[in-house]
Amino acid sequence: MKITTSTEALNYLYSLQPASTELMHPGELGLVRIKKLLELVGNPQEKIITIHIAGTSGKGSTSTFLARILEAHGYRTALKTSPHLLDFRERFVVNREMIPWAQVIENLNEIIPMIEEVKKSELGSPTYAEATSCLAYYSLAKVNPDVLVMETGMGGRYDFTNSIAREDKITVITRIGLDHTDRLGNTLEKIAWQKAGIIQNKNLNITFNQSPEVDKVFADEAREKNATQIVLRPEKNFSGTFTSMDFIFSGHTLKNIELGLIGNYQVENAALAMTAAIKFLERDDLKIEETKLRKAVKETKFPGRFTQINVKGKTVIFDGAHNPQKMDAFLRALKELYPQTKFNFLVGFKTGKDYFGMIKPIVENAQNIFISPFFTESQDFAHFSVAPEEINKLIKAINPKTHTQTFTNSKTAFTAAITNTDTETLLVVTGSLYFISEFPEFFRNS
Repeated sequence: MKITTSTEALNYLYSLQPASTELMHPGELGLVRIKKLLELVGNPQEKIITIHIAGTSGKGSTSTFLARILEAHGYRTALKTSPHLLDFRERFVVNREMIPWAQVIENLNEIIPMIEEVKKSELGSPTYAEATSCLAYYSLAKVNPDVLVMETGMGGRYDFTNSIAREDKITVITRIGLDHTDRLGNTLEKIAWQKAGIIQNKNLNITFNQSPEVDKVFADEAREKNATQIVLRPEKNFSGTFTSMDFIFSGHTLKNIELGLIGNYQVENAALAMTAAIKFLERDDLKIEETKLRKAVKETKFPGRFTQINVKGKTVIFDGAHNPQKMDAFLRALKELYPQTKFNFLVGFKTGKDYFGMIKPIVENAQNIFISPFFTESQDFAHFSVAPEEINKLIKAINPKTHTQTFTNSKTAFTAAITNTDTETLLVVTGSLYFISEFPEFFRNS
């Protein structure tokens, strides 16, 4: 098999998509399988110094803040995230530059024989997520970045990214909440245990004070792995609003740092990122430069997270909030930023999510709700939306007076939503990052 075009490359990777979510996240089997695949291609993940980030909410934003700070200090910084919004190659970039398709295709051709070898073994076929993760490590090792900032997929302990054994890895764990409960457990302790699994022997782990049960899980894991742990404390180490923050840590006292990402929750994400950057630079006997840090944090952008765009003279806000914790935080920030404004919502929720927990606060804040389906097979699994009729029933059960409209596709839904939104009202598009990716035309220059 010889891949020659980007379309062929993507089609090959799509052919590895599993038939169910259980196969997409097979637990320990998946981790064993990707470790075998990585071994066959030369263990490229062990050739890069890595900062590994897990958590229920904020890991993508934290990763992006951190990558920008390190880049600003002269490090050639790779960033590995998922899912992508516009281009598959967003999943692994170096200094915000995507690796050319020609190089990606060449690299994929080199590892396909190993993918096929594992596929024939007792371990079974690598999934799309496992294969693309292997491709990312392989591609990044070739360009030899100074550091890799890596976001987990789901969980941590058995996640396909948890394949690095280096003792010099830094781990960062963001806010813990209830999400993916069918795979990770139905309590905060169980989910925290899964996330804490990214901590390896003698690593440095950075987190912040959360609930007692979550804090205990992290402390126990760090003790068991002989790891050092830094626990930031709100108010003592960081505080702020949806656009600026104060940060105090390790001799640094920084006031009124402007944030490029909007939301009160971004304060804790930025604090974790700044702490990780400080500790990383200390290894090289370097210190954070305040001017560079401020500029990096202020200029950090993450499309699809509280992204504000003007469409036909109207303000539209896109946010990929996809669990109740994220939705609550997003809506709090939205109301704080626009306290006297009315909101229309265009929503689409992925199957398997707690859409009741997400739709309830939306109903409480909505003037009108437009409901759209979506379907994508260009990511790690074929993702379907909850049927608009099902969402509509739920909304009416919560508040029968809520004005709703259902549609058969996202384009028609958006046209109707923007047409029926006046200039004094904000249109909010939310419910899933996969739903947000249905509107690529609004993110090409963001």
